[in-house]
Amino acid sequence: ELILTQEQLDRARASYERVSTRLNERAAAAYMTGPASSIDFLLNAQNVADLTDRIAYVDALAQADAELAVKVANEKNRLVARVRIFCHKR
Repeated sequence: ELILTQEQLDRARASYERVSTRLNERAAAAYMTGPASSIDFLLNAQNVADLTDRIAYVDALAQADAELAVKVANEKNRLVARVRIFCHKR
């Protein structure tokens, strides 16, 4: 049972690291491009339809980033729970 718990802990830790790395990469990319890049992207629209598409695209990126942040928080909570279980069984 302790081996199974250790394996679950290892999987939870690896999953957290993967998701956390993705979020850090997105944060670094957002920092490097800066907020002006989104504004420039929107202002370069050729017409109202293009602007609407660009707004939807920027919104989708923001939503994806928010979902990634939630996933990181969930993975962290799962990891903490696994650590507690592991420590309790020792």
